Amino acid sequence: NGEKIKFKGVNHHDSHPVTGYVMTHADYERDVALMKQYNVNAVRTSHYPPDPYFLTLCDMYGLYVVDEADIETHGAHDRFGDINHISHDIKWKHHYVDRVSRMYERDKNHGCIAMWSLGNESGGYKCQDACYDYLKSTGSEIPVHYEGVHGLPRVAYDVVSEMYTHIDIVETIGELKYKTRSRKKKEQYTNKPFFLCEYDHAMGFGPGSLEEYWDLFYSYDNLMGGCIWEWVDHAVFHYKDGYKFRYTYGGDHKEKRHDGNFCCDGLFYPDRTPHTGAREMKNVYRPVRADYDEEEDCYVFYNTNSFKPVSNMNVRASVIANGMLLMSGEFPLNIAPGEAVGHTIEELSYDSLTDAGVDFDNDDVFVHFEYFDGAMLVADEQITLVDNAYGCPLPDYEEDEIGVTVSGKYLTVQFENGEAVIDTESAAIVSYLKNGTEYVNTGRDGVLFRPTLSRASLDNDRNLRHFWEKEAKLYDLTVRNVRYFVELPTQNDGDNVYGAAVKFSYEICLGGKPAYDAGIMYNFAPTGDCAVRGFFLKRDGVKKLELPRFGFTLEMPSGFENVMYYGDGPFENLPDINAQCHTALFADKVKDMHEDYIFPQENSVHCNTRVLMLNDNDGHGMQFMMGFAPFSFAVHDYTQESLHKANHPEEIEHIDATVLTLGFADRGSGSHSCGFPPLPEYLVDEEACAFSIVLMPFSDDEMSGEEEQEPFKVIK
Repeated sequence: NGEKIKFKGVNHHDSHPVTGYVMTHADYERDVALMKQYNVNAVRTSHYPPDPYFLTLCDMYGLYVVDEADIETHGAHDRFGDINHISHDIKWKHHYVDRVSRMYERDKNHGCIAMWSLGNESGGYKCQDACYDYLKSTGSEIPVHYEGVHGLPRVAYDVVSEMYTHIDIVETIGELKYKTRSRKKKEQYTNKPFFLCEYDHAMGFGPGSLEEYWDLFYSYDNLMGGCIWEWVDHAVFHYKDGYKFRYTYGGDHKEKRHDGNFCCDGLFYPDRTPHTGAREMKNVYRPVRADYDEEEDCYVFYNTNSFKPVSNMNVRASVIANGMLLMSGEFPLNIAPGEAVGHTIEELSYDSLTDAGVDFDNDDVFVHFEYFDGAMLVADEQITLVDNAYGCPLPDYEEDEIGVTVSGKYLTVQFENGEAVIDTESAAIVSYLKNGTEYVNTGRDGVLFRPTLSRASLDNDRNLRHFWEKEAKLYDLTVRNVRYFVELPTQNDGDNVYGAAVKFSYEICLGGKPAYDAGIMYNFAPTGDCAVRGFFLKRDGVKKLELPRFGFTLEMPSGFENVMYYGDGPFENLPDINAQCHTALFADKVKDMHEDYIFPQENSVHCNTRVLMLNDNDGHGMQFMMGFAPFSFAVHDYTQESLHKANHPEEIEHIDATVLTLGFADRGSGSHSCGFPPLPEYLVDEEACAFSIVLMPFSDDEMSGEEEQEPFKVIK
């Protein structure tokens, strides 16, 4: 209709966890309704024309459809070493045209069809040319796309189409500076729209950098969006007794040829429960986007729809200061398609927030917008007004009674109503006792602060997993050449009174070979609080490791099952997948902080954490306060080692402990299972890392004078 549109799309296969490729009309309608609920406006019918009822639903609900012919010669590359082998053999053109013509004749009267697709991954272009000529001979004005020719002299039909194109290249295409990959025809992508028929592989804990893609799509008219790969995991659900695993995938049925869990690559589980990636997509695809105009002290709301107005949408605005809900209110929103509206909200103005007690020089202040269509949450987003996350020094103390003793390999720090025992051969705390409560899982040889450079690999780490295991040896980490120094008596630097400082230096070895020099200092206060500071420094000559993390693991007794944190939540997140989250104070249980991916992997990480509290049901707990920068955490009743080794959730070894992983630098998810690694800004700088965190054991009676903190309420 003469308007510029963006495809907020997904790729859809017919798939059911019990009936396989067979879907009922109700199944189709559930998928289409979910697409609308998750702000999808386009679907590619990968890789065949769908059931006609699906198209009828798309007509009714309103989805753009890329209708794809049932043509794929992907296997020609394996059989002949040339994916173009069949498509360049003109003897096959009648077979190609037969499939395209039957698709066209069957589906031509559906108003939802926005593009025809000549098939998937078949190379080309000679037989595809015949198909294109056929479609044009019908008088159809609907554009034709086919990804397989972008690197060949044909380059494109009506739309330039690619898969998994790196964000940097997408930007050059948007700037009209990119030339084709065809060696024979170096023309620029200047005269046709650019479409990513597949992008951002949504496998497991991912995909990463979806927001970065959409920053570009909205910035350039020639970028028309794309379709995420893909809608749903394909796995077999076993609903009868006697099966070892709830879901099975390639290889579980003793088939000789399979792709393992590569079929589990969707935004939703087979039963249509959303992955984190689906929640991320919902917010990135949101129809309304907000920004703060600092100069005008107002909020600007953009309607990203090309045709549909935002009519009587209800917006709930909440001010979050230092993680706490300070105030909230609601107002209606009406915006014409493609337009922006500025709202001056008196209650959210700088002066009003200052009068309400916000200290903009010291507080963290966020505004959280939730968009409602009736009772349905359409999307939410958070705007940072000021982020003053800063270090937490130990407080002043009037007395400084503290002692240090050494017996064999153990060093004991005595403080008020407790003590901490440190193993001088590993530099780890092996007992941390305060007011009769033990914070280390001593029954299982647990420790506080064992260094780690690894994570249970994500699906998007699959191309690095072998390297991490066999070459980098990240999962074979040991500590050696531990040296320590005790700093006594207590010192006063003018600001804080410190107790005993125990400083350790050591080598971190991977596969028995030194890789990092490291240091850690435990600075105990007389109350038992402990400031932990340290560093990792890569040794000269150590090869690139593609580190997923700089961090530590801590094993605490299982009773510490209550979790409260001030950071990014309520859903899991990584540096490049966090649009589904916002920064506030949240509460949870250890048993509930697990994402049950069909192929087990790192999960339930929460980045940008300022404060973490783990406590038992008797009111005893440990508070972890950020030092000079926020940290990440994940807490479970299993170890990272068990998670990494498991191929199915049922193989994870659950233990009677609370296992905490702290991260001071974390690698993003990216899309590397079938795309590119995390962007440079989401990689770990593996040369060096400094860290700082404060441990504060507590009990309810010690905190009784403090203001009671309630977690921010969210809609899950």
